[in-house]
Amino acid sequence: VMLNHMLQSILQVNPLSWKSNSAELSVISLPTIRRIARLLNKFPGLVFQCSGFAKGLPEENNSSKRHLSEARASSVRKALQQEGVAQLMLSYGFGSALGRGLGVTVHALLAREAEGCSPDALDFRMIPRALHDSTENEMASVNQLLKQIHIRHLNMKTADNDGLQLRQLAAVLMTYPSWDFLCVGSAKGLLEENNLQKLQVSQSRAEGLRTALQELGVKNAIHCVGRGSKDGLGSTLRLFVMNPDEEVPDAAGMSADEQLDLLDKLLGEALECSIDFTPNKADLPSSAQGLVRRVRKILSAFPSHIALRCEGHVRGTAEEDNPTKRKLSKVRAEAFFSALQKEGVVNGISCHGAGSSLGLGSRVIMRSVRAEEIAAQKMDIPDSAALPEEDRGRTMDSLLAQALEKHGPIEWTSNSYDVPASSAAILENVQQVLNAFPEMAVCCESHTKGQPEKDDPAKRKLSLLRAEALKASLRKAGAKNPIHCVGRGSALGLGMCTKMYVLGQEELEKSRAELPELAGLSAEEKAKALDQVLASIVQSKIKFQANSTELQLMSANQLEKAAHVIKSFPDISVKCIGHAKGKAEENNEAKVKLSEQRAMTVCKVLCDEGVPNEQLICVGEGSSNEDGVCVKLKVKI
Repeated sequence: VMLNHMLQSILQVNPLSWKSNSAELSVISLPTIRRIARLLNKFPGLVFQCSGFAKGLPEENNSSKRHLSEARASSVRKALQQEGVAQLMLSYGFGSALGRGLGVTVHALLAREAEGCSPDALDFRMIPRALHDSTENEMASVNQLLKQIHIRHLNMKTADNDGLQLRQLAAVLMTYPSWDFLCVGSAKGLLEENNLQKLQVSQSRAEGLRTALQELGVKNAIHCVGRGSKDGLGSTLRLFVMNPDEEVPDAAGMSADEQLDLLDKLLGEALECSIDFTPNKADLPSSAQGLVRRVRKILSAFPSHIALRCEGHVRGTAEEDNPTKRKLSKVRAEAFFSALQKEGVVNGISCHGAGSSLGLGSRVIMRSVRAEEIAAQKMDIPDSAALPEEDRGRTMDSLLAQALEKHGPIEWTSNSYDVPASSAAILENVQQVLNAFPEMAVCCESHTKGQPEKDDPAKRKLSLLRAEALKASLRKAGAKNPIHCVGRGSALGLGMCTKMYVLGQEELEKSRAELPELAGLSAEEKAKALDQVLASIVQSKIKFQANSTELQLMSANQLEKAAHVIKSFPDISVKCIGHAKGKAEENNEAKVKLSEQRAMTVCKVLCDEGVPNEQLICVGEGSSNEDGVCVKLKVKI
């Protein structure tokens, strides 16, 4: 670093000059050459690079500028050697790619940059940074540098020429580590000769280049696209900077169909490249964040009510497709959808897994869902209002079974009770059925994998939590029906599945807390009886997520049962007392406010279940009682 600073200082004070349109150094440059030579000779173990530049903007770069700047860089190298510099020296002409103006610089290379250098080679291992006045100019410079390096895939790792090009590419990318790049592979042939095999071969070549660059230490996100013979460029590989600020066309004034056509086109272009997933893993790699942000930017330019389909794909041929590949590809689509949600995307998105059925490689593709497709997905619910209750129950049972089967089973992640994003269409259909029969109580029954003899408490708890999670999702979507949840574990040997069916009045009453006989009791005795029943339901505490007003999953079920009991005691008030984590001496205004908000959350849930608001009292006590993250229900006696 010290040496490079000294070299640049010399060249700034006494810049080199040449005869007009020539590579021959002018006489007035010789003192500067001698001064640089004396300095270089004091560092005998280093390798140096002479970099030539020509006048002009990056987009004005051409072969003449490159050749002239290269000849001038070579003339400086030779002049230094004539002055006794014996170290290995490279020279290279960048033309006007960097927009630096006329000149030649001399730099010492780091040890890792100098590996494998050939004496007096027309080569570069580092890029002299230019001070760009805009992102657009820097992007133009990088693209010009890449344009100078002609890439051909043949013998990429063994041919000396291709190895040289690889190292040069790595130098460009490592000089600009914040940029994402697009690697486009092409195959021999004409446009009309393009086919799946050519697309796969060119995709594989692009991914091979990415791997080779990563092995050289490149950390940039490199997105790969195989275009086959679509562009008629032969067997080539090209690298481009991905522009994060690329504008999205204005869709205002377009018809609904025109908007969807434009959206599909933009999504197709943005997601044409592969995603560098770890083999057999679903976690979205950090290199895909640029794609996520681009898709988010596209979607933000269109109405948020547009429904979308997100489809995952994995490596392999159509013949190699199997259930495991389809499941992995679906989970990857869900991971991409989750990343979009974190970026603020609110569109309804259904996730699907196509496995390797289309031979598209490791990708995620998205498109809009048209009105006719949405209509086809919805349940056809007959009018059953005039039917007897028993017949309405049978009709609802049949419709619930259809709703849970229409889009395939709910595919839970192993040992998880988070409702998968891919089940959105299933839940929507179940919601339709529930809305058509709002007065009917239903049972949500969940099962886990395993044989009946291997059932255990852990499996029963997991299956119950999954049923409760589905219920919570349906409640959030507006379902008002009484829903009783059951977790069967693997007791029935049905595998991982969910069933929903009508719950008769007798079964519904059994699922509720047993009420004491109230006849003849005084007001105080009734209050104590209610206190005891509530304590048995909520098991002393209604629990919340840490640092949040969000209820834990089982707490919602407890409150539903509690509401049924409280409504049976209309003349008795109930206090919802909120608490926060911490010791009594740590209590403060923030903890009191959080605990009060938790108490209000409980009150709202109870009111939604039919408890009159005037029967409830909300209190926040912070951490004063050291009861932790919870709300307690206490009868006001």
